[in-house]
Amino acid sequence: MLGTTAMIEPKQVLVDFLASRPRASRLIRSIAQPRSVHVYCIGAPKTGTKSVAAVFGASFRARHEGRYAEFVERLPGRIAGHASDNRDRRWLRDRDATMWLECESAHPLAWFADLLVAEFPNAKFLLTVRDCHSWLNSVIDQHLNVPEPSTNLRDVYYGGEGFEYETDALREMGEYPLAAYLSYWARHNEKVLDAVPEERLLVVPTQRLSHSLNRIAAFAGTDPGKLRIGGDHVHKAPKKHRVLERVPRALFLARVEQHCRSVIDRLSSRPELSDYDLVGAPQAV
Repeated sequence: MLGTTAMIEPKQVLVDFLASRPRASRLIRSIAQPRSVHVYCIGAPKTGTKSVAAVFGASFRARHEGRYAEFVERLPGRIAGHASDNRDRRWLRDRDATMWLECESAHPLAWFADLLVAEFPNAKFLLTVRDCHSWLNSVIDQHLNVPEPSTNLRDVYYGGEGFEYETDALREMGEYPLAAYLSYWARHNEKVLDAVPEERLLVVPTQRLSHSLNRIAAFAGTDPGKLRIGGDHVHKAPKKHRVLERVPRALFLARVEQHCRSVIDRLSSRPELSDYDLVGAPQAV
């Protein structure tokens, strides 16, 4: 018993030391546990970020939405534009030293993309993108299937623009206006495109994730065999409500043109998306 206690205590002392001194933690881990890859997946909600974590998790230290409550605390100020860059950079450094991941996949990180680019110059970024129609159906399904999550960024993402309802379908279900959702799709993707240099960004359509492993591996700088084939679709909705069937197609297309067209054009100019329909069609859901 004494021998076991003697072995455990030094280990706990080391853990406590590293947790209290992020700089020392990063230095020690960079020597003792160097990263084989360093990837951030920062696609919007319901675009496959959990699937990307599973793909990398087969061979690398990967996590999906770690320490999520901290995002809930910090994102309102970040999105509103009055957060401190210096404070957030310290926070990003400290959480990196504690988690020490090789792949971190989390949609809130998109709003810190400019800081991540500067703070981690060797990191690569994956932007998972889904067409507007199937993305919106999936987001609304998630809201209806889990109406009261324990941690919630929904109002932060979709509730701050003051849009009016265009149709009773969403109002009756207690969801946000059509424009609120689609404007967020555009703002999220635009944030990443603006922040991440071309050579450090790979855009992957959600529906093509399982067929993109070779491209992802080459981009990350690893062997494709280390990525788990078939790691997509790990977060399917338990029930599909098909709410957009109650929204006139012409109204949906008008809102896409109004809020998403400029970002769709930017994404469509990339070779990864040259043949991908970013508007989406009802039959593709």
